[in-house]
Amino acid sequence: MAWINATVDFNGVTYLSHRRGIIFVVPHCSGLEVGDIFKADSSQFEVLTAVDLHDRGETLVMDTKEIKDDKSKARRNNNSTRGEDLELSGNDGLSSKD
Repeated sequence: MAWINATVDFNGVTYLSHRRGIIFVVPHCSGLEVGDIFKADSSQFEVLTAVDLHDRGETLVMDTKEIKDDKSKARRNNNSTRGEDLELSGNDGLSSKD
C-alpha cells in the first residue's frame, strides 16, 4: 500500500499529512497525542500511538483506529401500502376472488 496525501483536521486547524491505511504522518506542531480524535478524509480517527520520528520534534508517526458511525440510517422510502392491495392466493394457486 502506498502513502497518499491526506488532510488532518484537529481542533479546527487543518494540517497536511501522509497516510497509509490507518498510519498517519503529521507535523509535530499539530499537538496530537494518544487518545485524541481527529478528522481526515471524512472519517474520524482516534490516536492509539504517537511517536516523534527520530526525536527531532518535526514529525509524528501515529497508529490510529477509525471511529465507526454506528447510528442507524433512516429509511429512504416510506411504503404506506404495506401489502393492503395484495391479492391472496391459496396453496392451489387459485385467487381468493374466485
